[in-house]
Amino acid sequence: SCFDPSDCQSGVCTADGICGKGAPREFIASTDDEYAVHLSWLPPLTEETPIHYELTRNGSVIGYVGYDILTYDDIEALGGSIQPPQALRATLATRIDGVLLEWDAAVAKAGAVSVYEVVAVYADNTRAISSSASGNRAAPKISYEVSSDNGVN
Repeated sequence: SCFDPSDCQSGVCTADGICGKGAPREFIASTDDEYAVHLSWLPPLTEETPIHYELTRNGSVIGYVGYDILTYDDIEALGGSIQPPQALRATLATRIDGVLLEWDAAVAKAGAVSVYEVVAVYADNTRAISSSASGNRAAPKISYEVSSDNGVN
């Protein structure tokens, strides 16, 4: 029982003097991986252990993990994109040592930013929602390949 929120590990003291169920803590979402948004959190400080966690992206459920798992990789998050190189230019018979190619560089853009939450679900179906975290997939890495025969050789 509790009379003050500091009496409970969860920091939640209900009106009837019972320690409440806490939400996941220190929730973060990554922005530096082009293949997934990595989500991680610490378990709630609560007297009761959640039965599982529910993950949401922009308010929609994207997955569930067991009570003992504190990470999730959102591989379905919208990926980044690459705008291809533009304005390819080549010298026309002005060099004897080869052909000089020039172009405007490709532009990589990160995926759309999404808002994530993790929900601790308890045996009595009580739900405690974490603070939200914003995350997105990073821009794809750019590399160039030059070929005189459309990549055949």
